[in-house]
Amino acid sequence: MSASEAEKAESRGRSSTRVLKPPGQILYMFAAGCILDVASTFFPWSRTAGSDWFLPFSVPLPLGWNVMFIPEDTAVSFICISVRLAAILGVASLLFLARFKGPAFFQIFLAISTGLSLTSFLIFSQLNWPLYIGAYIVLVGGIMKLLTIIFQNLEIHVVLEESER
Repeated sequence: MSASEAEKAESRGRSSTRVLKPPGQILYMFAAGCILDVASTFFPWSRTAGSDWFLPFSVPLPLGWNVMFIPEDTAVSFICISVRLAAILGVASLLFLARFKGPAFFQIFLAISTGLSLTSFLIFSQLNWPLYIGAYIVLVGGIMKLLTIIFQNLEIHVVLEESER
């Protein structure tokens, strides 16, 4: 067998690999999730008997709601703090990622922000208050942030093998 035939035989067994990554604009979805965290504080989290119940220290939008504030206790205080902290950590992390091109340290803050959003919804859903607009907004924001983290760390390897002729 000559050298060129050996090269052809060797090349038949070769495969090529492509790596597909999501576009760089995926972090815009995380920013939208942070905006939804903030927006959730402007909307009622529960509605009972014709009253719209807002988180303490919220600023209700003037949309004709019968504004009431949920009585403060440990869980409600945690929800108030965690929703705001989730938005602040998320936005700060995005600004640092844009400035410093993605150190792993800031990925932790992105994960913490996501966890705080989802935990806020889960804790509120356990308080026996009917869920309303604000609770659903923070849930959607948390899911958007979670999907962003998953997509940002996702790589798809496509292996193309040449068939033998």
